[in-house]
Amino acid sequence: MESAIKVDLQDRFAPFQLSTHTYKRVGDDASISRRCSYSKEVDSGKSPSPSFSEGKTTRDDTHSWRLAGETTFIVCGKRDYPAWFSAWALELALKHDAIIVNPDYRLLPGARTDDILDDMDDLWKWVCHDLENEIQKKLDAREGIRVDLGRVFVLGDSAGGYLAVQTAISHFNPESKEKSIRAVIAAYPMVDLRSPFWTKDYPKQVLDFPQFPNSIIDDFLVSVANPEERTVVSNTEPDDPRRVPLAIALTQHGRYLEVLGTDRDPAPGKRRVHPEDRIADGKLLPPALFLHGADDTAVSVSGTENFVELLRKRKAVQGLDGEMDEKNVLRLVVAPGEHGFENDFHIDEAGWMEESIAFIEKHWLG
Repeated sequence: MESAIKVDLQDRFAPFQLSTHTYKRVGDDASISRRCSYSKEVDSGKSPSPSFSEGKTTRDDTHSWRLAGETTFIVCGKRDYPAWFSAWALELALKHDAIIVNPDYRLLPGARTDDILDDMDDLWKWVCHDLENEIQKKLDAREGIRVDLGRVFVLGDSAGGYLAVQTAISHFNPESKEKSIRAVIAAYPMVDLRSPFWTKDYPKQVLDFPQFPNSIIDDFLVSVANPEERTVVSNTEPDDPRRVPLAIALTQHGRYLEVLGTDRDPAPGKRRVHPEDRIADGKLLPPALFLHGADDTAVSVSGTENFVELLRKRKAVQGLDGEMDEKNVLRLVVAPGEHGFENDFHIDEAGWMEESIAFIEKHWLG
């Protein structure tokens, strides 16, 4: 496989035109934003595809895919932190003139998970109803530029992997060819959150962090306990000095479910905090690719393995309930490495990366 361009690992966004927009407001004055990224080749009227002619693109669509924003355990982070964008994912977007929509969303523990999933639903509505107009405005309504909402895939890693899976469950519509999610990639996703890794208090070496005391959690929860004083937080620095220790301490002390919260409506078919419950209730994923480092200390690989096994058992991926070979619609790659193991990989890496790119291109664009 040859990549049209390799992103510079020190300047990952250099090939992209970037724009930021508000996709929803919470309360009187709190806004939540997302960023659109697309190749500068498209913005200049040129297309890396063979269909460029006469100073304008003659394509009738621009493939759109959405990347669920990356955060540290849904506790801190922001939509535009370059180090959290995998090189291969950016190169895949460049290869196919894709639009990347990367959102902020409300963060734990001030928000609850149902609030965050509401944000994802509102973002999807924005993508379906407003994205094309915004892109056309940015491109000065250049003739021929359209957003193909029939070719969308979602991608996220870690906390973003959890949200990618959740968004795919919510908005995959196998009956629709106009507005539907066609595939999902979840890299080291936060799933199986009822497992001992997330619920038991024992010494856990999470990346290079020390063991943090329980008091960090208690003090922070007191500070956000009063709803009248609580502010909407949807964007923080990735190294926030209060929130990073909180995120790690929640994992180390098995208290993550405290901030994750319970379902607004726990009825079968309505519950949605845990993707495992939604799968048990009969929900379906589009073709799915899961990636995980075997040596991950931040998000246990066993959680991904358990979730994939549940998908197999429930035949909860489109195509698993027929005669189609599982590897054609569901793949799990476990490779050596820590959390974020594939972050600096390029799309022309031989082996599992090359095979994974071919898998997602088939379902996304086929």
